[in-house]
Amino acid sequence: MAEYVFLFASADKAKLKLVLEGDSLADDSFARLGYDFKDAQALGLPVGKAVVHFRKEGDASKLIEKLKALASFEEAKPEEKKKVLEELEKEADNAVHGFGNVFG
Repeated sequence: MAEYVFLFASADKAKLKLVLEGDSLADDSFARLGYDFKDAQALGLPVGKAVVHFRKEGDASKLIEKLKALASFEEAKPEEKKKVLEELEKEADNAVHGFGNVFG
């Protein structure tokens, strides 16, 4: 399964949210697929950007085209992608540990 990470200007957050939440019943929709949408600063990247991350098996070109409609679309550089994936993994691990503490 391929992982995709894209950056957008924070000023485009509202437009980006519409793209991510739009057409939720379509086969190639972000809502059905699942995604992470965060401020870049929360993931250790520079201020002023928003991050979209998703995983997709097979062709993701339709989804990427939807994101490219925004002027500030930018594919994350390899080092940025690595940092985002590491931070998201840490968040997931922390959530699992926290859940375990509630019931453990």
